[in-house]
Amino acid sequence: MTVLDIFVCILAFMPTGWGLLLIAQAIRPAIQKIGLWGSIKALARGYEILMGLLLFTPIAFLAWFPFVSEFQTRMLFNQAFSRGLQISRILGGHKKDRATRSKE
Repeated sequence: MTVLDIFVCILAFMPTGWGLLLIAQAIRPAIQKIGLWGSIKALARGYEILMGLLLFTPIAFLAWFPFVSEFQTRMLFNQAFSRGLQISRILGGHKKDRATRSKE
């Protein structure tokens, strides 16, 4: 068993855990009678924290690098780049027009 196999197993069982939590929520009255509702809530809270960390840690890590911002800008202004325009002209407007307007 390799590290990749363990990672694949974790990815496979994550939706299963979520499904079990949803089933537990659906049969909440029965679980409350048994007295396990507090454990189910704690498990769900931990599951959500773990999922948040798994999803947002890579995003936060990549946000530190300047090339991600440059790539995002290129993706947002893709049509402008394909036409040969510059982003600074799009965002800043035409400076010649501003000077002409102020003279009038």
